[in-house]
Amino acid sequence: MLPIIFDSLLILLLIAGSVGGWRLYKKILALQTLNQDFQRSLRAFDETSRQTAETLALLDAKAKEVQTLMETSAAGVEPVRQDLLFLCQRAESLADALMHTPKKNNTPPPLQAPFPTPKDVKGRSYAERELSDLMEQRRVS
Repeated sequence: MLPIIFDSLLILLLIAGSVGGWRLYKKILALQTLNQDFQRSLRAFDETSRQTAETLALLDAKAKEVQTLMETSAAGVEPVRQDLLFLCQRAESLADALMHTPKKNNTPPPLQAPFPTPKDVKGRSYAERELSDLMEQRRVS
């Protein structure tokens, strides 16, 4: 009788072990699936990181390009700024002079012909050349 009890106990242990083994096998399969998904996610993340690094390098190059362009443009604006500064200072001094001149009752009539403009363009600023061109156009029309 004892061998039958041992045999039945052994059968029960085998059944319990096979059920436990089956559950363990299912969990191992689920873990392998998760591992494969994780590996795919890591590869996608690596690809995204690589693309981000390339994009950052491209943006850095473009930023340096734009900085050079802006510095070049700013250097080109400096002469115009100097001309405008000169014109503003000259206009202020003329306005001050006009405000402080005494008024006379017998002032001479204004000149009918515009002031002659010198044809020598060397030594004149951009603003002076533009103003003389405008005066010339006004005189012609």
